[in-house]
Amino acid sequence: MGKRYSFYLLCFLLTLTLCVPAKAGNFSVSVDVNCNDPFTQGLIKGYILQELRNIKGVTIVEKGKEPQIELSIVGTKTDNNWITLSVMKVQHIWSQEKNPKTGKSDYFIGRSDHYVAILPNTQLKQTCSKIVTEFDATYIESLRR
Repeated sequence: MGKRYSFYLLCFLLTLTLCVPAKAGNFSVSVDVNCNDPFTQGLIKGYILQELRNIKGVTIVEKGKEPQIELSIVGTKTDNNWITLSVMKVQHIWSQEKNPKTGKSDYFIGRSDHYVAILPNTQLKQTCSKIVTEFDATYIESLRR
């Protein structure tokens, strides 16, 4: 009886050791980009998604799929080829149970940041890279710990 108990305990601990870190390292992120110029909107979203795919442990999900972190960018392109970006990052903490009235999980905001960047059109790719680098350093890294 003692050997059987030890065997099951060892299997349980081994399962925890192997499975929990794999789940803990997967972070769901949704990206929402809006811009008054459709071409610029596509560029921004493409640059952001490309950079996010390079971050280990990040899974990009649709907005309605209960992301852990939401990255929203609103851009405005001016007539003189400058772009204003409003960048909003929100960390969601989701309830384990569904709300009986709505049938969806409730959440509260664990953390949020917002800033604005004004840049020439020629610096769009570098700025998107900086946005994702800062996003990784502040939000993803804090979840890894």
